[in-house]
Amino acid sequence: MAKLELPLSKEEFSFKYTLGGGQSFRWYEVEDDAWLGVLGKSVLKFYRTEDSSTRCSILSTLDSFEEVQRQVNDFLRTNIDIKSLYDKWNEADGYFNELSKAAPGVRLLRQDPLECLFAFICSSNNNIPRITGMMAKLCRHYGEPIGAVEGEMYHSFPRARVLADPKVEEELRQLGFGYRARYINQTAKALVEQKEEWLQGLRSQADYLTAREALTTLPGVGPKVADCVCLMGLDKLEAIPVDTHVWQVAQRHYGFGRAKTSRTVTAKLYADIGSHLRSIFGQNAGWAQSVLFCGELESKKLMKQHH
Repeated sequence: MAKLELPLSKEEFSFKYTLGGGQSFRWYEVEDDAWLGVLGKSVLKFYRTEDSSTRCSILSTLDSFEEVQRQVNDFLRTNIDIKSLYDKWNEADGYFNELSKAAPGVRLLRQDPLECLFAFICSSNNNIPRITGMMAKLCRHYGEPIGAVEGEMYHSFPRARVLADPKVEEELRQLGFGYRARYINQTAKALVEQKEEWLQGLRSQADYLTAREALTTLPGVGPKVADCVCLMGLDKLEAIPVDTHVWQVAQRHYGFGRAKTSRTVTAKLYADIGSHLRSIFGQNAGWAQSVLFCGELESKKLMKQHH
């Protein structure tokens, strides 16, 4: 079994916050501080050694060792010094400084745009365990087999042309996808018509606002889903998805929505919250927001434990 040694300490790469914090939905904690999942065409396990170093075991793969190594480093953005980012954000904002202590090591994953898009279409009115289950079903029924690990077969994420088959919508309804079945099938058809390279073009050639607007032309993709895909799949690190948690943070700590009329996130409020957070955290504001998200959830857990 091949292994990769990663130059990331626990403070630089938290498995729980990074792999289990709502960015990607293909990862499971299999033992204490060890997570297993699929990246591209590889089944991987991240774990710690006795000296707290980070390792990655390649449990099964259809790619070369060198390609898996490249993909892992790209996925985790190992070339980015997370400590310098945290230091910069701590200095820029007192609330971040307070909350970031509860969520060290939040890395922003650089995900495959196609997989990221369909994951966040599934995320609409949903929770992490259910989204994870939906992603597993998509891969099991439509993806390419990679290999078995401890008796369980793992699959890659399916191509858009496979999900574009007319029979897929009804099959997904039978599998419990509900209204998302239509969005998945129609978006896959739209991608096939655009050519799959269209998403890669949004990543490499389009600016944030252009990419965001283009994504919202797809079925099932509103502003929040578009921002999630921009941030985690298209290298637009200034994108800020405003969900319920971010909205609550904006209300409590950044002066938004104090009036009784501001109980919901209007399009203008959504845009204003994003602009305000970008003015504080700069070009990597979306990454900073991911830390705030994890820190908020962790703080709420700690508060419940003490009451």
